[in-house]
Amino acid sequence: MPLIDDHPREADLIDGYWSVVKLSPNVFAIGEPRYYQVNWSYLIVGSEKALLFDTGSGIRDISVVVGSLTDRPVHAMVSHLHFDHIGGFGHFEQTLMLDVPSIRSQLKDKTIHPSRYQSLAFIDGKKDMTLSVTAWIEPGGSFDLGDRTLKIISAPGHTADSAVILDVDNKMMFTGDFLYQGSLYAMLPGSSRSAYAKSADLLISESSFDTLILGAHAPTNALTPPVLSQASLIALRRQLAAVEAGAARYEGVFPRRLVIDDSVDFLTGFPWKNR
Repeated sequence: MPLIDDHPREADLIDGYWSVVKLSPNVFAIGEPRYYQVNWSYLIVGSEKALLFDTGSGIRDISVVVGSLTDRPVHAMVSHLHFDHIGGFGHFEQTLMLDVPSIRSQLKDKTIHPSRYQSLAFIDGKKDMTLSVTAWIEPGGSFDLGDRTLKIISAPGHTADSAVILDVDNKMMFTGDFLYQGSLYAMLPGSSRSAYAKSADLLISESSFDTLILGAHAPTNALTPPVLSQASLIALRRQLAAVEAGAARYEGVFPRRLVIDDSVDFLTGFPWKNR
């Protein structure tokens, strides 16, 4: 049975900025409803350690909130290298990174130097950031929190370095920017429509009909995290296949829009780009 039902969960507002929602006894959603991108990060707590998936915009120090929720050693990991996910990475001593070539190529002296178009920091008027990494994990590898094991999945599409976390035993999938309520971006540097389709196939095979899908963004000013099901993942794959077969069409010129379901649409670039 899903851990989250259709009823809205109560949100605790911290410091007038953070929205914290307890999704299960040891999983917390940490949102920034006042930030224009309405970011959501997730803290997964085990008996020995905890993992924070995504670190927010950096406008406020997310480690303060995390420290109020657990006394376990916290490892921070990001779903990808865009500026709105790596902002608080530097506040954590233990950091974890998906080991894929697009990230490894930016490594110098144990520090990642994302390129201008990997971080897109200029969009938010920020300078390029650097990330210190203490541990790497292979795609398909696992991270043991003590009494629960998380699977780390490489899911390119939104970016080449996108990561997804699967909590198999608790049927929760944390998808970053790969899938959430709203418009999915597949028109940015590093995006790929074909990679999106392949990753959707993989995530469908790794999930089940009652897997909760928790993404990194929510509708404007939402105080509760975006919750989807495998049905939206299947709809995404079906619509991408329909376009390739000529049974569905994108709307508009740039970005071109493809309706996925009532909660999700897909934005891509010109036909000859982001293939």
